[in-house]
Amino acid sequence: AAGVAGIGMSCLIAMVVIALLKNRTKKGMFWSFNFRKAAAMSAGWCIERASKWVNVFYWDDSEIAQVSSAFFLSMLTVVVMLALGKFSSFYNENITPGAKDVVGRLLDFCAIVVGLGWDHAFEVCQDTLIDTYDKTYKIKNLVEFHAIAKGLM
Repeated sequence: AAGVAGIGMSCLIAMVVIALLKNRTKKGMFWSFNFRKAAAMSAGWCIERASKWVNVFYWDDSEIAQVSSAFFLSMLTVVVMLALGKFSSFYNENITPGAKDVVGRLLDFCAIVVGLGWDHAFEVCQDTLIDTYDKTYKIKNLVEFHAIAKGLM
């Protein structure tokens, strides 16, 4: 988990550096691929997976680990949002376009982390619900039930 978290933090740092470099170069110079979004998505995925694996180690249950990971990442994102808001309001008149871009990319990162966390938590809970329903009611045609249940959820 520490290795994946380290890769995620490396991607996050790379995203900040790339955002600052982009604002220092001429417009349209060689920025056809959005490296900042790719780094934000990579960092978000790595941080979310690392959080899940730490929670699996602590709880030893994948369902609880996914949900607790999503709650933890949500709370962490609130703290980051408050810090970014304080930073933006403190440096409001002196903030450079590069710093504004970095703040925007960090907001993208936070949205990705929370979205992935809750998406994976709902997916695990959905599978658990379907499996529990199968065992409880002993459905005869499981293929049809799974297709209908997955479609509804």
